[in-house]
Amino acid sequence: MQTATVSTPATIKAKQWQDELSINLPPLTQIPGGFAAEKIGGKWVYGGGVFVACLFTLLTPWAAQRGLWPLMVVRALTGLFEGVTFPSMHAMLSRWAPPLERTTLSGLIYCGASMGTVVAMPIAGIAVKAFGS
Repeated sequence: MQTATVSTPATIKAKQWQDELSINLPPLTQIPGGFAAEKIGGKWVYGGGVFVACLFTLLTPWAAQRGLWPLMVVRALTGLFEGVTFPSMHAMLSRWAPPLERTTLSGLIYCGASMGTVVAMPIAGIAVKAFGS
């Protein structure tokens, strides 16, 4: 079953600014995050990055009420701090996982990250429908 996409002026305008302003910020912090994880330990960099990204995620509704630019700044900062998670994961695997099990464990970890998104998206939709926005 295919669903039809309705293009309204609002959705067209949203898509235009999304295309114009779409930048990928996490790679800016991946290399420094990898170096930091090697120097001070992956668990500290990972935990710190996730903690600060969570704080910015909590600020997202507040920023959205203030307008487009505050929302974009908060989301960009969230992405910057999330950028350290994958390099720090590699640093932790290189120290904690047995050499012959590293590829299997990293595959399971990164598959789990994608599966979290696959599972969370439908559940979020069901929750919003059941409890309101």
